[in-house]
Amino acid sequence: MGPVVFDSAPAERAVLATTLLVLAGLGVRLAGSGRAVDGAGRSDVPAGGSSDGARVCLEVVGASGRPGLRCASGALSAADLALRAPCDDDASLRQVNRLLRECPLHGRRLVLAPERAAGPCVPRLTDLPGATRLLLGLPVDLRTACREDLEALPGVGPKLAEELLRARATRPGRVELRGIAGLGASRRRALERLLIWSPEPGPHCGGAGRAEAVREP
Repeated sequence: MGPVVFDSAPAERAVLATTLLVLAGLGVRLAGSGRAVDGAGRSDVPAGGSSDGARVCLEVVGASGRPGLRCASGALSAADLALRAPCDDDASLRQVNRLLRECPLHGRRLVLAPERAAGPCVPRLTDLPGATRLLLGLPVDLRTACREDLEALPGVGPKLAEELLRARATRPGRVELRGIAGLGASRRRALERLLIWSPEPGPHCGGAGRAEAVREP
């Protein structure tokens, strides 16, 4: 038997790669903490953690001794992240604790890094890629999604992703997909269940998100 050749679409390859990365991260995190991961996504959990048992999933990247995807039912603190240079100074510690205490964390990524080479630490929150959110059972956030995020949705290619971006521009504040060419009622309802429009967090919580403007033809 000859070698098997995979001829996958770019979006499928991206989802596969993200799947492997997420599973690897989960394996490392669970091995270190002994915590089970609840993949049932929630968009209404309080900022900084949960006091009612609901899990908050946050990915930590950058200057941390404990990077990776973390799912916890309690509040996180900078001490839990084992900050490393250049983010281990007092000012960065205060900024990180403020983000973890005051900002929505579920389905987001905490970046611990300077914005420029050899610069001071600038901890900031961004949204997880769409493929990762779907793997966690979370809807893709239409408010902040870029084209790649939308192409991670089942049955969404470049053309439909572009139409979804146009729908966002014309119908801000809601997930409303009526009138999109080629999108029937049943497919539209299925797609709407995989999308959410989250409230915009405050500026210090990363309000800019990942949103991408629609390209003009």
